[in-house]
Amino acid sequence: MIKQNKILIVAATEKEIAPLIEEYPFLDYLITGIGIPLFSYQLTKKLSEKTFNIVINLGIAGSFNPSLKNGALVFVKEEIFADLGIEEDENFIPISEMPFAKETKNYFTNSFTHFFLENLPKVKSISVCKSSGNEKTITKRKKIFNPDIENMEGAAFFQICQNEKIPFVEIRAISNPVTKRNKSLWDIPLAIENLNTFAIKFIEELIKKSDEKN
Repeated sequence: MIKQNKILIVAATEKEIAPLIEEYPFLDYLITGIGIPLFSYQLTKKLSEKTFNIVINLGIAGSFNPSLKNGALVFVKEEIFADLGIEEDENFIPISEMPFAKETKNYFTNSFTHFFLENLPKVKSISVCKSSGNEKTITKRKKIFNPDIENMEGAAFFQICQNEKIPFVEIRAISNPVTKRNKSLWDIPLAIENLNTFAIKFIEELIKKSDEKN
């Protein structure tokens, strides 16, 4: 059972979820700021203050996968800390492959299921501190991780929710292809519109099912 006051919506920026907040102002929202450090601190602090039945992370993302066009919605099933490791000249070694750090995870999966999410593409995402903006970085990350998308918070979200044993969902909308930085290829308004249209319906379904059980 998921009650209204037991749903937490998390986003890096208020702009990404403004329509949802307007539609459901009574829910719990957490705007963390952009990036893994801020996100990790803010979400951990929030979860220490209140108990939730589910945490939903909403945001925009860049796409490595040419089939995921601007505005496409995805259900993130895998997250990777793509910056966490060391460089050996031109090679990158993930932290989980280092002999002295094998207990440090950089890869996480989510087993959460819900019929409302079934038709969304299920994707692998990398979480980065520096977004991919040149061909060298893009090629290297594609070769190492074979990701569908990238964002700047998701792996921290997976890690924290798993550690706290809270069901979680990450839904992203594609705002741009991952290419050499070129804002003419971006469509952030479309991504935000599609993300919130879906999120409003998803939240409505969660609340409705909860009300039916009460």
